[in-house]
Amino acid sequence: MKETAPVIDYGDSKLFTREQREEVMIRIKCSFAAWEGCELENLRYAGDEYSTQEQIDWANSQNSEGNYIGVVSVFSDYHKANESHKDYQWWLACNQEGDWDIVTSE
Repeated sequence: MKETAPVIDYGDSKLFTREQREEVMIRIKCSFAAWEGCELENLRYAGDEYSTQEQIDWANSQNSEGNYIGVVSVFSDYHKANESHKDYQWWLACNQEGDWDIVTSE
């Protein structure tokens, strides 16, 4: 399968810098690279409205250390063989040290 670079839409944010959103996209691309036979078509920052205190609390409930201070959501489209998958959602959380973790994807 021929690999191509995904189209990335960093969107606009008042909560996260461009650099932070770039780090999120890199984290997702690195994780996605392990998906055999899949090609990532695009990544789209979902918007600041997904970064709520409720989402931060949820992310902390998924982590025994509970030290997340920010949450972002990213949508992606990818395909595998002859199947297209649209609006696959990723949730990432940032800890106090500035490191991003993938909390879940669906």
